[in-house]
Amino acid sequence: MELLLQIAAIAALVAICVLVVFAVVSLVSLTKLLKETDVSMKSISSDFSQLKESTIIMLGELSKTNEKVVESLDNLNGAIKDIRFSANQIERRTDSLFNILEPFGDLFKYAYKKIAPPVSQTALYFSAASKAISAFTTIISTKKKS
Repeated sequence: MELLLQIAAIAALVAICVLVVFAVVSLVSLTKLLKETDVSMKSISSDFSQLKESTIIMLGELSKTNEKVVESLDNLNGAIKDIRFSANQIERRTDSLFNILEPFGDLFKYAYKKIAPPVSQTALYFSAASKAISAFTTIISTKKKS
């Protein structure tokens, strides 16, 4: 029985030794895993720091761009107001110019209606007289030759 107890004790010690070796190997693997995790976390932290700095710079530039856009839009708004004012001025002056010139147009139409028929009639008379004189001179010149 004593031998059996000694074998059981030796088996227990061997089992404990195997467990200790397994625990040491597991702890070494765990240590290696923790070191890799630490390196990965430092890399991620560094990347986020760079991302933060880049984001801050981009936000600053975006803010400046936004200010320039707002300023440009204000300038554009002022230019649009000036253009609208100028267009209104041109419209008013054009209307007044048309109002001034419209009676002259009516006068010219009236004068044309009154003057055109007699001038046309006179031109017809001159044309007829010219043809008559031409015919008369042709007849006289043919009689002189014969």
